[in-house]
Amino acid sequence: MLSNLGKNGDTVVIIGGGIQGLVLAYKLSKYGYKPVVLEAEKQVGGLLGQETLQGITIDKFYHHYFLTDKYFIRLLQELNLTHRLFFKDFKASYGSTGNSLQESLLLGLLLLSPTYKLWENIPVKLLFKLFALNNKTGLGGLLYKKFSFDYKNITSAWLWARIHARYNMVRALRAKLTGKERLYFLKPSASVLIDALVKRIKSAHGVIKTGINVQNLGAIIVGYNPKHIVFTTPLPITYRILQNTLLHVSDFITPAKGEHIQIDMQEISRWLRETLIPKYKAAINAIVIVKKRTSQTQIVSKNIEALSKEKESYWSHLPDEFAPFLVKVAQHIAYADLKYKIYYLGAYVDQDEIVKAKEFLAKNITRMLKINQKDIITIKIEVATYAAHVPTVEYIKHLPKIKIGHLRVNLYPHNNDAVAKEDTTKGILLWSSSFGQLHPWDRGTNYAIYQAEQVTRQIVRAKV
Repeated sequence: MLSNLGKNGDTVVIIGGGIQGLVLAYKLSKYGYKPVVLEAEKQVGGLLGQETLQGITIDKFYHHYFLTDKYFIRLLQELNLTHRLFFKDFKASYGSTGNSLQESLLLGLLLLSPTYKLWENIPVKLLFKLFALNNKTGLGGLLYKKFSFDYKNITSAWLWARIHARYNMVRALRAKLTGKERLYFLKPSASVLIDALVKRIKSAHGVIKTGINVQNLGAIIVGYNPKHIVFTTPLPITYRILQNTLLHVSDFITPAKGEHIQIDMQEISRWLRETLIPKYKAAINAIVIVKKRTSQTQIVSKNIEALSKEKESYWSHLPDEFAPFLVKVAQHIAYADLKYKIYYLGAYVDQDEIVKAKEFLAKNITRMLKINQKDIITIKIEVATYAAHVPTVEYIKHLPKIKIGHLRVNLYPHNNDAVAKEDTTKGILLWSSSFGQLHPWDRGTNYAIYQAEQVTRQIVRAKV
């Protein structure tokens, strides 16, 4: 059982102020640690970051939740935010795709399978070959829309986790019987969760700094004297910071007169050698605010039955566009009291296609949304460069460890190199906790919270 007596105010520096970094800071503060969150952007929140457009605070990237998101629900209860949660029923967009006998059989096998480890070393291309599936519809379409042509080498464990996390037997039965799926939302936006976490962290004397682009750990070691440093950044950023630290950390640590330093980073060097950096997909998302003028008021010649068939969907895929996974989300359908229509147009793209994707969205918004240019009030395009890693079979075999290892800085007197002065020996334990290490679960708010809870437990138990 974990002690709640605290760690005498030991400082933990958390690099990255997304939802995982904030939850980690909040949880650690409850155990007596002093968290210091360093975020490169101007605001915390990461993919849950907020925009204020036309006086409305909205998520930069669309989010909805499920009642099966138990870590998310539990955190809301802990923060007294459950009254901010509401739901809407929409036409089922997932799970009802198994319209072939082969796909239904595969769905059943995945749902009944007790562990992802049975599927870990099986690439989906082999699974699809065995079950005669393609990448046009159903499960194949899901994978292709998210990962494009990289989908073939995805571990089947990802598919297992995706289905188990979102689509249990009860929901499967409900979707089949009603043809609807229940989605949950935070009102007015995820800002209520971010704001509550920030408030709790600061009330526990934690520190949150934005606009801090960490290049290496030297200044952090000298400035904060931490016992732990936790990276919640994407793996390529973590890797770069650690490499720079190997080269430059001694530049920041000045020994006193008559002393010299010895820096032990062997464990960190080993972690870097053993770490395989996965490919990442970027997320690009256009937020479009539109006047509330429905097509029904413009097309008066159609009868009511025809109009009902044109009723706008909350979530829809736009086929044959720039990216396979191009989604239109009509946010105003969930948030009915908004005075404007708010759309998200989002896609996953390769990182070298970000500029091209932004240009495509900007030029085609009116066509994709089927609206007039004069009805558009505001357009804001957001980009997350490292939004989703590609969990191939090969990458999973080299999944980076969460515990990176110790960084030790020893100050020695010149006249006795064999013995370090105990009171000047700094031992810092480094951790890496990113979405890229969240296996087999997919990225998302619920599992970011889960990951933060797991790392909190490891830090509390660790010996520096």
